[in-house]
Parts: sequence; C-alpha cells; structure tokens
Amino acid sequence: MSDSTIQKRKKAESDLPPDNPDAWQATFLDTVTLLLTFFILIAASSDPRFNAMMRSSDSDASDSTAQPISFPIKTLKMSLERALYQEIQEKKVALDTRKYEIRTIINGASLFASGGTELLPTGQGIVERIIRQVRQMDPVDFKIDVEGHTDSAPIKNYRFANNWDLSVARASGVVRLFIEAGFAPEKLKASGFGDARSLVPDRDQNNKLLPQKQDINRRIVIRLYYE
Repeated sequence: MSDSTIQKRKKAESDLPPDNPDAWQATFLDTVTLLLTFFILIAASSDPRFNAMMRSSDSDASDSTAQPISFPIKTLKMSLERALYQEIQEKKVALDTRKYEIRTIINGASLFASGGTELLPTGQGIVERIIRQVRQMDPVDFKIDVEGHTDSAPIKNYRFANNWDLSVARASGVVRLFIEAGFAPEKLKASGFGDARSLVPDRDQNNKLLPQKQDINRRIVIRLYYE
C-alpha cells in the first residue's frame, strides 16, 4: 500500500465523529416515552367519556363546523322540564343537574300512600314520563340509581322492620318499572337510605313530627350518571 493511500485513510478516519459512550441514553429515553404514551392511551380508553369523545371525533372529522363533544345531560334536563312542567311548578318534582349526572327528585307523597310501596296513579304517571324521556337518550351510555328516602317517623309491621326496609322496597318498585320498559337490569340499582339523609329536620323541639317537613324528606331520587 502506497504512502499516499495510507495518508488518505488516516485523514478519513480522523474526520469521523468521536465515539459517544452516552449515545444509548437517547434511544432508551425515546423507548420509555413511547411506552408511557402507550399505557396512558390504554388507561384512557377504559373511560366511557374518552370513548364517547373518540366516537364523536370520528363522526365529525369531515365536518368543519362540528361542535365540541358534550354529554346529553343538558338536553335530558330540558326534555324532563318539558315533560314534568306542571309537577315542577307544583314542587312535586325537582331537577338537580351536575357535570356528569342529573337527579330527578320526586316528592314521596306523589308516589306512595303513607307506609305503602305501591305506586299511586299520579306517581306512576310521573315515573313513566321520566322513562320515556330517558329512553330517547340512549341509556346504554349511562347508569340509573333509584334512591328511596323516608321521614323519621318509625315504621314496624309485618312487612317492614324499619324505614330502611321501606325505602329499599319503594326504590325497587320504581326500578321494576324501568326493567319492564326494557332497560338492562345491569344498568339499574335500587338504594334505600331510610331517614339517614333527611333534607330538613322533621321534628320540633318537643320531638313532635312536622307533617310539612316529613313531606320534604319522603322522596324518590332517580339518578342518571356516567362513570
């Protein structure tokens, strides 16, 4: 090999960048970042709100005027307000709207006779109107919890040992109407609270029951919510 060839090779080798012992760290950090992004996507995909957002994104991808994703809580509230206008005005029904849920609060006097669990005609009509509105909102996307609440007047008879039993039985009766209307049982739950969650004190300083306050505490709450 000639001297000129050897000199050219040495010059070429001298032009190469020096070895960097820390170069592997860049590749390692890139790999960790990709793995972290992958696990975040897996966790997010288990959230129904994320799935709803993705579905909406896909359906609106070609629409330049598409609006931001929003859950139908406000739409359902407006539908219930129209369907239950008279009862809301008469304070037999109230609506409590939150970010991912809506609660329909029904006065117990409109639903049941004192100590009873059979829905009165007025109460059944209210529940059936609620069911009709909810069915239009694709109930697969949310769950329904029916809560039973009583006043503090004790009850003990051959059917119910206490107010807890009574409140559960009343909530179960309302859930049964949803099931009969075609709602999936796994989306429904009946909860009884007795008088443990009273809205107002229903006894005076002498421990005497106050009928008007009892009416406020006796209620059914139909809670529709996203998890």
